[in-house]
Amino acid sequence: MDGLTGVAHRMVFLAIFIAIAGTAIRIFFAHQRKVRKAQSQREWYPPPPPMPGAQAPAQFQEGVFCPRCGVRSAEKYCVTCGYDLQATIQQVHAGNRA
Repeated sequence: MDGLTGVAHRMVFLAIFIAIAGTAIRIFFAHQRKVRKAQSQREWYPPPPPMPGAQAPAQFQEGVFCPRCGVRSAEKYCVTCGYDLQATIQQVHAGNRA
């Protein structure tokens, strides 16, 4: 009877060990995937500085910043998200007159 009990205990121990090892391996590979994804998203380079004497187009020197997405636009609607900027333009012009 002792022989079977010992074998059963070893089998249970082996099953628990395999489960723990499998879980540890899955956690390790998930972490590696997360690190690789974060590194690929982090690789951003700033745009080059403007050439000396170069100026931005006239349409972007004027205008207002979109309250929704933050892009500057001189149009009635945001060039990026389509937000109606007419009220914002009126507020800016009213503030300039005051």
